[in-house]
Amino acid sequence: MAALLAWAPGPPPATSAASPAARTTVSIAPSAPTSLSLGPYNFTVRVPWLTSQTNVSFALDGTPYATVGGTPVVLANLSGGLHRITNITAGPAAPGWAYFGFADQGASFEVPAVRSTNLTFAYVNESAPLGVASFNESRIPTGTPWAIKFNGTVYSSETAWINITGLRNGYYNVRAVNETSDHGTTLWVAPAFTPPTLVQTGAAHHLSVPYSVLFAFSLFGSQNGTALVTYGTVTLTAPQTLWLQYGVGLTINAKANPGYHFVSWAGSGAGSYSGISPRYTLTMFGPITEAASIVPPAPVSALHFDESGIPAGTPWTVFVNGQGFESVQNVVVVPQLPNCTTVNGSGPSYTVVIPYEYANTSAPEAGARFVPGAYPDVVACGSVTLVAFTAEFLVTELETSGGTVTMTAGSGAATAWVDNGSTVTFTATPDAGYRFVGWNGTGLGPTNRSLATTTATVRAPLELVADFAPELPPGPTVFSLTVLRNASFAAGTAWSVVLGNSTYTSSTSSLSIDAVPPGFYPLSVPTAFAPGGQIEYMAEGPPSSVNISANDSFPLDFETFVWLEVASVGSGAVAPASEWVRNGSSVALTATPSGGASLTGWIGSGSGSYTGTASTATVTLTGPISEVATFSAATANSDFWKSPLAEGGLVVAGALVGLLLGVWLLWRPPPPPRPVAPWTEEAPPAGEDNEPDPSATEET
Repeated sequence: MAALLAWAPGPPPATSAASPAARTTVSIAPSAPTSLSLGPYNFTVRVPWLTSQTNVSFALDGTPYATVGGTPVVLANLSGGLHRITNITAGPAAPGWAYFGFADQGASFEVPAVRSTNLTFAYVNESAPLGVASFNESRIPTGTPWAIKFNGTVYSSETAWINITGLRNGYYNVRAVNETSDHGTTLWVAPAFTPPTLVQTGAAHHLSVPYSVLFAFSLFGSQNGTALVTYGTVTLTAPQTLWLQYGVGLTINAKANPGYHFVSWAGSGAGSYSGISPRYTLTMFGPITEAASIVPPAPVSALHFDESGIPAGTPWTVFVNGQGFESVQNVVVVPQLPNCTTVNGSGPSYTVVIPYEYANTSAPEAGARFVPGAYPDVVACGSVTLVAFTAEFLVTELETSGGTVTMTAGSGAATAWVDNGSTVTFTATPDAGYRFVGWNGTGLGPTNRSLATTTATVRAPLELVADFAPELPPGPTVFSLTVLRNASFAAGTAWSVVLGNSTYTSSTSSLSIDAVPPGFYPLSVPTAFAPGGQIEYMAEGPPSSVNISANDSFPLDFETFVWLEVASVGSGAVAPASEWVRNGSSVALTATPSGGASLTGWIGSGSGSYTGTASTATVTLTGPISEVATFSAATANSDFWKSPLAEGGLVVAGALVGLLLGVWLLWRPPPPPRPVAPWTEEAPPAGEDNEPDPSATEET
């Protein structure tokens, strides 16, 4: 592709409000980045896939900049907050081709969370027809969403296919997205496409997306000992999560600290192990979780709190009588309590407070927390308390200028904590003069990012940004005109309509003219000829002009004429002369000898023709007819013609005449076209003799 982009010659784009030549540009040295002073942060814009022969321009918050392929632009002192990149262009392109660019980080981004972006371009053959580009994968189960990022837009599917409509052949930026199962235990690793990727439309072309499958092996230990997993030559200590392929073998081993003892392994998943052997070798047939139970001697003066729902390794705290006790395991033991000397619940009681726990304690706003379920406020000495936590994730909605966003969570606030697995509906409403472009953001967002109202199932922290842009100006107003042929034509007959100075042709019963600007147009219908040229169809009373002000259609009647060929051989005259005759009409034939000759007879061909010796005959034409009259010369001795010799000569002469007639019928020229006077009706008003769009397509 780099070579392709390098050879793309062609003239530079014309100077306009949207072209680099009309902007205030920054002089760029290809050997070093360029810095521009705007605020307190640096932001870098790179153009990695184009060569230095390609000019690139963009606008940041409405201010235009320019560079060349391979040379970054460093914007120094950019202010913090939401910014927008627009008007991304590149050129020159080869004739018939065009560049279409986008920013990898999206049209909107926040500084300082985002400090750089790449400008990526599609290189499209605009002369190619619009079609469908198809992508196929075969490893992800039906019903599990997977996605590709195509030229900056995310497309997803729950089937094996993603079909993108309205594309032309070209080179695009294609990136498949890694996918995980609902519980995060299966990972489908996306293949890497070398950018840019050649994409061709049509049923004969599709791009395979060969995902590879990995399963999660999660190992949990105990603060009372060590849990180990050996994979190949590597040994790792719990807590640990490995992503492994199907059929891989590994060994788990549990070791208790002095004064403690190993109880058992608790495993789940295909190929897992549950049992009392501290060392065991297992095989991955799916996601596996293994937890080692290593316990101390049962304390007499203690409280036990067992939790579920918090990922292993995440610290959680229990406050007993105001004092906090923390653990990264699923058990908190509060030992050596005053005056607590039994295990049967007798003795003093203790107040209990269990707070929310955050996945990132140093930054709770990072977006994941765990909420304890119902638990007793007061517990007795030696008791065991079970606490079930549920996960909540922070959902944030943002918008660019030009509209507002609402969501069903948070009671109108821009952020809300949402239960794991809950569904949130987002609605983007553009302001007057603006339109909704799509959704961007971080996290597992909605399946459809192009709908103004969309839903997302929350399984991780989610930040969703509604992107708005000014309304596009309306396109030119054009209409279509359909002419309906109200007659049957011979197979293969083409007929035409002349609108303005453009001719449109069809071989079916209708003819469509598209993309016609409004106005008055002269109209004419040429005579149509069937293959062979001996049947003609003339339009009956077509309009001489039409006024195009809406999509319209009108019927068109035709009269059918067939060719009558009349000729003679020998001394004599025939009537009528060869002519076009209305189909179904009758014509009288007359043969008149001269110079003493006599009529031998008529030889006819075609439907309804006449063959015989009568000097007059009537034929009814239901198709082309050819008639030839043959005259015999007179002799002085009439008795001679009665002799056998003369009769034999007549037979030979007749055969020669027939042979010459057959050669004439084979090689005779086609009938001449009939001169047709043009239709005369009122001309369109002066100055309104328009022409339809010559690129309009016709229905054939």
